Amino acid sequence: MSTKMRPPVQVVSYKPSTMDLRYAPESKSGQSSRDSSNNKPTHKNNGIKKKRVDPIMESKKTLEKLKHDVKQFSLKGFTMEERRNLERQRAMKLGAKPKKARFC
Repeated sequence: MSTKMRPPVQVVSYKPSTMDLRYAPESKSGQSSRDSSNNKPTHKNNGIKKKRVDPIMESKKTLEKLKHDVKQFSLKGFTMEERRNLERQRAMKLGAKPKKARFC
């Protein structure tokens, strides 16, 4: 057996630019070193845009979740066969194909 000599592994380290505030090292005061030297107020979101939330759409989603939870809770009062029938009806309402008729 001959052992081949492999070249040494090259270690690469990433050093962020000083212009990029997101990766600037933070001082003990909680501000980045670049911001503390300028004494400028820092932005809370660091350039990340917040997604606007439409309160009407949010309330509609909440209402749909509530309706689903109430329906799931009400299913507990039915027998297994009734639950299956209701789930089939719900699936058809959501776009599933109805079960084929059974022939004897």
